[in-house]
Amino acid sequence: MKLPGVKKVRKYQERLERLAKIQLEASTARNAPSQDQRASIFIHLAKVQNELGQTHEASKTVQDAKGEFHGTPSHAQIILLDSELALKRGDIQSALILLKGISSDSPYFVKAKIAVANIHLNHRHNKKLYLRCYEELVERNETVSTLCMLADAYLRLQQPNMAVEKFKRAKELEDTSGKGSGTNLAAKIGQVHKLAGKFELYKDSLMLAREEQLKILGRMRGEASSLVRQQRTLAANICSELAKHMESTKNYTESLRFYGEALKHDEKHADAMLSLARLHMDRDELEDAKKQCSALLKFDLEVEAATMMLADIMFRSNEFDEAIKYFAQILERNPNNYKALEQLILLVRRAGRLLDTKKKGRMSEATRFLKLAERSSARASFDAGFHYCKGLFCRYSRNLTEALEELNQARKDGEWGCKAITQMIEIYLDTDEVGEELLKGLSSGTERERNRKTSQATTLCSLRAALPAGVTLSYCQAGLIMFRTDKGLCGECGLSFSTSWPVLSSPATQAGNRSHTSLLARIDGVPPVGC
Repeated sequence: MKLPGVKKVRKYQERLERLAKIQLEASTARNAPSQDQRASIFIHLAKVQNELGQTHEASKTVQDAKGEFHGTPSHAQIILLDSELALKRGDIQSALILLKGISSDSPYFVKAKIAVANIHLNHRHNKKLYLRCYEELVERNETVSTLCMLADAYLRLQQPNMAVEKFKRAKELEDTSGKGSGTNLAAKIGQVHKLAGKFELYKDSLMLAREEQLKILGRMRGEASSLVRQQRTLAANICSELAKHMESTKNYTESLRFYGEALKHDEKHADAMLSLARLHMDRDELEDAKKQCSALLKFDLEVEAATMMLADIMFRSNEFDEAIKYFAQILERNPNNYKALEQLILLVRRAGRLLDTKKKGRMSEATRFLKLAERSSARASFDAGFHYCKGLFCRYSRNLTEALEELNQARKDGEWGCKAITQMIEIYLDTDEVGEELLKGLSSGTERERNRKTSQATTLCSLRAALPAGVTLSYCQAGLIMFRTDKGLCGECGLSFSTSWPVLSSPATQAGNRSHTSLLARIDGVPPVGC
């Protein structure tokens, strides 16, 4: 019988038996394991016992280990384990006492101090004592490592200015000692500036990191190829980040230059290749984008993303057969890739192949992959992406009632909800088609369903007839297709009209949606968006 957790328990029991056997062999073997190895056996044994709920046995194992390793460096490891078990029991005070008992000359002192800091932050929610633990480490021994730990602690508490100060001090120490490159620290400082929204300082830090990394590469002539390759990858990472920043500021010339530099350092840098292909796509440079995607496929990197992009390129070039072929390859590998399925449905519709009637008995690509997605995953019927794709297919197949039912199941999803609501609104506003279909279905279903359909049909079919002279249905800035007046303003919210859909969370959209609430409430199945 397959029950939840049974497999995990069996796994731990088998592991427990193996550890007990190892412990027995270690105690009787002539060539006994080292002290660290024996301590490791005790630690793993206690952890497994605790996972299996054998808390008494785990405590006994810890106590035996304390007696055996007392006065040795491994004793601190056992204390760390004992404090961990105390935390799991909810005994925070005992855990702190145990950790504070580890002396400062122990090799595990830093690890114990970090554990104390995490207890203060996660269990006692005391930020001052959390920071104080890392400050004591720096006061005791100011090194690049301890300064970076303190900087990370400031970052965790969302204090970027203090984090930058400590990272800069760490970089000064590194430059003075001559150990390390300083490149990683410059890049870290840049990332902190980015998180703080200081984008100009972020760019300057990345430029500094790039210059230092180029100097390192210049000094590494004649070094082992593996070391050079590692430094070249780091240089490519920095150039790729610089290129992305330039792209975000719409400095496309510099962005292209830094992407090219990244690929000179590492021709197989997947992130740079994919980002460069997307940039070429945005600039409508389809041939250049195609070259980058082909290179990704050649090196077997980001295969799915590259195939999706190639399909999009073929779609834009009106090469529908090739585009469908690429999407089919993606869906055969992963039938539940709903983004690819959505694009395939749009593509076959545009190609006039949504319902393949030319060859009788042959299923259309859209129908085939929808069925494949449903069969390949037991969770497909609960997935909003699947319902959205099925609703999209039903809408374009003019099966509007089923389309609304499917889209309604996706409209509350974070990823697909906005698209589903948009499709539902457009269906409802196609009043002639929806009204006729609803009227056709009035004779079927229960009395409650017939009443609902009658209400929907009456509302939808009378919308246009109820509009005054000079008023039609169109887009408005509130994000809904509603009343349009001769003055070019929406009769409901008074906003001007737009040719595209706005961001649904904008203040103008929310205000406009509130004014449309009464009208939307009359159409069953469509919620008042943004209200």
